[in-house]
Formats: sequence, structure tokens, C-alpha cells
Amino acid sequence: MIIELFGAPGAGKTTFATALAAWLRESGHTVELVLSYRPAESALSQGGAGQPSFGQSLADGLRRMGRPVTEMVSSVSLLRGPSEATEIIVTLLRLLPPRNLLWSIRLRQYMLRLFEAWNRASSANHIMLFDQGFIQAVCSFVLLSRASDQALIRHALEVVPKPDRSILLVAPPDILRARLEERYRLQGRFEQMLELTIDENLRSIAIIDELFGLLRREGHYVSYVNSSDPQSTALAAERFVLDLVQTGEPTAQ
Repeated sequence: MIIELFGAPGAGKTTFATALAAWLRESGHTVELVLSYRPAESALSQGGAGQPSFGQSLADGLRRMGRPVTEMVSSVSLLRGPSEATEIIVTLLRLLPPRNLLWSIRLRQYMLRLFEAWNRASSANHIMLFDQGFIQAVCSFVLLSRASDQALIRHALEVVPKPDRSILLVAPPDILRARLEERYRLQGRFEQMLELTIDENLRSIAIIDELFGLLRREGHYVSYVNSSDPQSTALAAERFVLDLVQTGEPTAQ
């Protein structure tokens, strides 16, 4: 089973994924967690609370800038030959072209990594839990292309692989802004240069709402979790697992 989380930046996808994986394991399930940390988020998860040093900020920034180039060189053979992954990536780039070349390269490489993990998950005999996957990727394509044509967005959503279960995480805009401000504070100057602004990130709220509506109208199973505070997030994770254990079909919230 593949479970995918999606939601606006700051909605708590990684936090909820970790809590949900813990509950699933306690109920006897084997779970593999696929996370997509930023360097600053890794530091935060390890307890760091201050502004990163100049050296650390520079190292994180250079790693972020160099990774797409390194991966593009290593994946040249894959990009040359036809495959489902490359066809879908090309389709998304055509439907929702990013605003500049750097974002195009970064999205392409992210998608290649995601396909690699997803293909492995598809053949697994246990639960694979993604803190973000293809639904979130479509949101990124829409956000970075500034597209508003629902037909294009629907087409993009149709071509990407679908999880067995998807969970939308939501929180009020003021809470999302506060979380993003804290994330921004923990990033160095070089990291900040490689990120969207807080206001740009908050534009994804409307995009996520539209994707949620499209998925529901197409009959996809989507749960809904309020991630405003740790207590509600933990209760939602517990409820999801109880529904899965009792019925085999988690109840949409």
C-alpha cells in the first residue's frame, strides 16, 4: 500500500508522516517512511534552534545548487531513452512550464528521484508512506508555472501515478505563515535565495484546495486532517490507523 500526504508548505506533512508511521508500526504494520527533507529541516529535526553559521549556510546552499547538476549528469542515459517516467515529466513540463530554467531542472530531478522511490514502493509488500509525492509535485508545477487553467491542472493530475490512499493536511493561513517564518529564520542566506518567498508559498493553499476538489470529483480516496496543533495531528494519525486496522479502509475525515 502506498500512502501519500499533501498540503501547503508548513502544513506539517513530515511531522504527521512520522507520527502516522509510529502508530502504524505499533499496530503491527511494517512501514517504510519516504521523507523529503530540506537541509534546514534536517537541522531542525535534530534540535537546532539558532541561525545557521555562515559556513553551514554556504555548504547547504552549494549542495542545493550542485545537486540538480550532478543528478542531471548521472541520469543522462535515462533521459535519452523513452520510459514512463520521462514521458510523464515531459508532459508536465509542457503543460505547466516552470518560470525559469533552474526550477525546470530542479523539478525534473525531483521527479526522477520520486519515480525511483515510487517504483520501489509499487513492488513492496508493506506500507510505503510518502510525506509528499506526485500530488504535491503537481502543486509545485502549478505554483511555479502560475497556471490557472483547470483543464491543464486536471490533465496534469491525471497523468501522474496515484497512491492507494492520500491524506490532505490543512491549517489556517496564519499558522502556516508562522511556521514558514520560523523555517525561513532557520535557513541561511544562500538557502533562502533558493526558496520561494513566504507569500509565494502561501499561494499554494488555493492550488491544494483545487487539487483536493478534483481528486474527490474523480472518485479518489482522500482523507482530510487538520494539522493546526500537535494534539489534533496525533489524534488524526491514531484515528487513521484504527480505521485501517478495523475495516481495512481508513475513513475520510
